Amino acid sequence: MRLRILEAAKQEFAAHGLAGARVDRIALKAGANKRMLYYHVGKKDDLYLAVLEGAYEKIRAEERGLDLEHLDPPDAIERLIDFTWNYFIRNPEFLALLNNENMAKARHLKRSTKVKSMHSPFVEMIRTVVRRGVESGDFRVAVDPVQLYISIAALCFFYLSNSATLSVIFGRDLLKKEARDERLEHMVSLVLAARWKAKSVRLKEEVVSDFADLADFFVAFLGGFGASAASSTVGICMGSSFTSARTAPISRPSLASTTRHAGRRPAPGCVRCDC
Repeated sequence: MRLRILEAAKQEFAAHGLAGARVDRIALKAGANKRMLYYHVGKKDDLYLAVLEGAYEKIRAEERGLDLEHLDPPDAIERLIDFTWNYFIRNPEFLALLNNENMAKARHLKRSTKVKSMHSPFVEMIRTVVRRGVESGDFRVAVDPVQLYISIAALCFFYLSNSATLSVIFGRDLLKKEARDERLEHMVSLVLAARWKAKSVRLKEEVVSDFADLADFFVAFLGGFGASAASSTVGICMGSSFTSARTAPISRPSLASTTRHAGRRPAPGCVRCDC
């Protein structure tokens, strides 16, 4: 009964948010009555928090099954990108719940005693992959695993959560299968070319080709907006504050510098190849 209640509540909260959700509809969809709902879960706020915690438990459990520890580091990160992208596509309610909770500044997630402990092993798993990559020479530097995951999630999250408006702006259906496959390939190339020495050589021309498409470049650039919009829930889960953090400036190549290498000798200091 509890599982049926939580599933019905997930659908209701994803569709209507906490304020718009109705306990009567949840009980009806779960085949229960309000008394049973309060007995198994509690009041509406408690039910909402249980749904949030369940949503995070589900994705973290599936991530543990990726077996990243036994893959070559670049392949492990590629599998993580592929999983994150397809998980978001398969679970639109997860994105809706995150949007709703970030609009509430993670007010309800802050009450959770579970979410931080869920994410600690996940962060360590990524940290181990990164460390192995540095030791093997595949990775340029030991990047912060939290920042790496946020970047991956942001590239996926922004595209999907804004696909309706972006499809109108750029005059293409961003959710058709061909577009989704193209997006996944682009994200893998982008992340690996930025951090992985061995792959950056092989993918250099692919990245140049990708960036020549201004629409895709724009979407990739705005992936940072996705990370910013989700900063409240991410900060709670990862145990860090991303809204107040001050980081050192990052050198970013201009669009011109990413395209000028096609057929030419790379420029000194390029971050997208091994020059």
